[in-house]
Amino acid sequence: MSEPGLPAGVVLLGRDPDGLARVRVEPRSPLLDGHFPERPVLPGVALLGVVEALCGRRVVGVERVKLLAPIEPGLTLNVTLRAAGRGRLELGVRATDGAPRAAGIVIVEEEEGEQQ
Repeated sequence: MSEPGLPAGVVLLGRDPDGLARVRVEPRSPLLDGHFPERPVLPGVALLGVVEALCGRRVVGVERVKLLAPIEPGLTLNVTLRAAGRGRLELGVRATDGAPRAAGIVIVEEEEGEQQ
């Protein structure tokens, strides 16, 4: 299943109405090229691209995001996005075994009609 705007080599496996999306980082994703040659991992900026595709809004800032463990090629992730105030989303990323990979708050472009 493809999701418009997902970074190259990241595949949407499913979504539920509660804000959980399951994505997989393909082993041959071009995002992994050169990051790092001996032990490839998904760059943090690519994770922000996943957030943008899943929420349909541009990430305009990061309040705080902590990468808790590497996101390796072939890994399937459960990504949650929940409203955390106007223009803010709480991000949670876990491997399918429940191990946390990233967490934090991102700031997204406000939708029409939202006020600061």
